[in-house]
Amino acid sequence: MNILLEQIKGYLSMAPLGGTTMSEEIIEEFGEACKNALRSHFHNKEQREPTIRISAIGRPTCQLQMEHAGAPKDPAGYNNTMKFFMGDLLEAAVFAIMKGAGLNIEETQTKVQYSQDGVTVDGTLDVVIDGKVYDVKTASKYSFQQKFGDANAFHNMLTDDPFGYLTQGYMYAEARGLPFGGWIVLNKDNGEWLILEPPTVDGKYRKAALSRAHDNIDTLVTGKAFKRCFEPVPETWYRKPTGNTILPITCEWCDYVSKCWEGQAILADNPKSKSGNKKWYIGEPK
Repeated sequence: MNILLEQIKGYLSMAPLGGTTMSEEIIEEFGEACKNALRSHFHNKEQREPTIRISAIGRPTCQLQMEHAGAPKDPAGYNNTMKFFMGDLLEAAVFAIMKGAGLNIEETQTKVQYSQDGVTVDGTLDVVIDGKVYDVKTASKYSFQQKFGDANAFHNMLTDDPFGYLTQGYMYAEARGLPFGGWIVLNKDNGEWLILEPPTVDGKYRKAALSRAHDNIDTLVTGKAFKRCFEPVPETWYRKPTGNTILPITCEWCDYVSKCWEGQAILADNPKSKSGNKKWYIGEPK
């Protein structure tokens, strides 16, 4: 049982019964965070030069190289803007609720720097609670259950971490000189919460996460030649081969597929699916 999680659940359970309070200070902070989210996404949005950031440095090396080189991004659907904006609003709500629940929050949104061989990487950690750094995430129901809620979630992330969450968390902790407490996750579909913690003894995982960051920083700073990290894979439908070849799912989360696989990958409807599910195919799908 996670004490922090039980404290949050208890606070939320009492709210409909009138058994909770929230200070005006917390409410005002939430309002400011919402206004900042509007400013960030809709007001004077500046196009900035690519920089090395703690929040992204754990992502696949090829994706970072594309971004660092200023490669054109694939067009994003209009709903992406709403998705990221709503994520910011929900994260603001998470902070307000944690404060209202009386968690021992020592820091929020702290600017930190991580240095390696004369290179400084900037970042902003989410929250420090009881002397540990935590990262706040909002997740779809599927991601909440399968990525963060699975019994082996932490160890699964060691081999499948397309967004670099492990490296991000441990770099924030290292930059702040504190242990990494894990991820505080809100299911944005139904309001459930969970806290995914690393193992009690996590030195080797911290070392591996920082090593990944070191390798990526070195690649970007020294300008190493671009190399794809992934190869096409056979497509299956209900575990049976379709005869098509597709890009792995990690590539689907990348903004630079068109440039990376120029002249090879085609974004097309899955012929087997009736839900309008699109995939990146190598050649026209059958």
